[in-house]
Amino acid sequence: MENVAPDLSHYRILLVDDSQEQLETLRRLLEVESCSIVTARSRAEALAQFQHKLFHIAIVDVRLEEHNPHNRDGLQLVRDIHRLDPGVGIIIISFHADLQDVLELIQSLPAKTGKLGQPRSIASRYLTKTPDDLKKLPDLVYDVFQDVVQINWKLQINDEKSVMKLVTGNLQCPTLTQPSPEQLDVELTELLRKLFNEDPRVDLHPIASQRSGYSKAHVIQVDKYADDVKGATQIVKIGEYPLIEHEIQCYREYIGRLSNVNRHPAALEPYRRTRTLGGMIYTFLNMSGRVVDLAEAYHRVDNQDQINHLLTNLYTDTLSMQRLYTKHLYQQVDMAAIYTQLLHLDPAVLFERQEELLTMANAVRKGEHAPKFYLRDGTGFLNPTEFAFTEPLLNDYYETVMHGDLHGRNVLVDKRWDTWLIDFADMGKGPILHDYLTMEAWLLISSVDNVPLGKLFAWSKVLFAARDEVYPELPDAFKLEPAIRKAHQSIMAVRRLAIEDRLGDRATAWRAYLIGLLFSLLRLMKSRYHPAQKRFHALICAALVAGLLSNTPRRIGLFV
Repeated sequence: MENVAPDLSHYRILLVDDSQEQLETLRRLLEVESCSIVTARSRAEALAQFQHKLFHIAIVDVRLEEHNPHNRDGLQLVRDIHRLDPGVGIIIISFHADLQDVLELIQSLPAKTGKLGQPRSIASRYLTKTPDDLKKLPDLVYDVFQDVVQINWKLQINDEKSVMKLVTGNLQCPTLTQPSPEQLDVELTELLRKLFNEDPRVDLHPIASQRSGYSKAHVIQVDKYADDVKGATQIVKIGEYPLIEHEIQCYREYIGRLSNVNRHPAALEPYRRTRTLGGMIYTFLNMSGRVVDLAEAYHRVDNQDQINHLLTNLYTDTLSMQRLYTKHLYQQVDMAAIYTQLLHLDPAVLFERQEELLTMANAVRKGEHAPKFYLRDGTGFLNPTEFAFTEPLLNDYYETVMHGDLHGRNVLVDKRWDTWLIDFADMGKGPILHDYLTMEAWLLISSVDNVPLGKLFAWSKVLFAARDEVYPELPDAFKLEPAIRKAHQSIMAVRRLAIEDRLGDRATAWRAYLIGLLFSLLRLMKSRYHPAQKRFHALICAALVAGLLSNTPRRIGLFV
């Protein structure tokens, strides 16, 4: 795209100077360009404006107390702005006498914003308060917009399926202050214009199934066009920026250096951010046609052979990176400690969530952390949280590089029915069975909709009926429930891939699988992103798994 000077009318500028006269001078210099301008006369006032408004550029005086030659509040404000939003371009103005302090500030700021190589917000942009220097301000503002802000206001965004509304309506920021819907709208638009900085047009298409409600991030498909000719199709992920940055770092550590890895992104670039949001582009080679996530593909297809094909494709081909790493055998390891760290579980939070669900269901217990609880019909269950953190859960396990959070929303399916991995934020070394049992947990809890809890409980008892019954048959009574039949058959496919195709000793592998499944179900039980009914189902399933484990030998021999 031709490099032309940006239209400054789109941009928002914060002017900070203790002198009202100076503010008016700066305003006159920029108002001719139709910029949106907000002024402040102190560091505190500027920060207050910054908390409630989004800015592209801040023009800051070094001294914010006119009669105090030692005042450097402006320099501290620059550090504040850089910390809050390093994407804001900063221009410093002052007298010649302040030049040394300005240079020291510039040198103290990192050359890049974080570890991902983004341009820093300040790069020796300094003007003295002389008439000749201040005349350069509009041109300097142009330069900052082009070099730092880099927003493509000429980009045509076609969003016929309301993808942007879907993103802003469901996106949650778990580690940052949740922006207002209006702010999210502005940030998302500008993020897309930063990601596609040199493109004239993009069309947006939804990918991720919204069945699980609010999300920490969203994945969309973007078709690029130039002169009405369709170009590359790209997969874009949007979420709060710390999560996006973390995923990129995990990808670089575990996947980025590998070659001959099937159906993984060749790159997670470019990365761009706004104050709250981060965005990146998954570059996939040979991905074909319109894409959906595995959750959506699963619900669209009734043919079990097709679903089994997807699962086999996923575990034998797409997850081939597991074969590229040496697998280490660890003997008689405290698996509770492994999964507590791996899944970031806090026992106190788990006990609290379990208590909430039991109270809601009017379950009966005897004493705090009682070994059993009873439903209103008298059915007793082992307390899964108590069991998980008090019983010795020792087992052998193989360690490999795992995806870490493999479920229906983190796998893409193209028109050839090939599977593609996304979301590498939890990637790392861990039990080889983990990527199988997380899929079972998703199939068990999240994939079955519109089925009464009573039927779900009865089906769950079939799945975990006996310690040596890894592949139980589905009774005829459940075969008339399509959702249960599909989920059951899919779970059996996952178990066969996990137990038989990867590990020889079935008893050892099955116990390791059950231990991991117990903790994965407890994680789903505490999740606020799932409705209460699904979380209660996860609790019951965890209790059934705990019951199975309580009846298996505590020491299991080596994997074969």
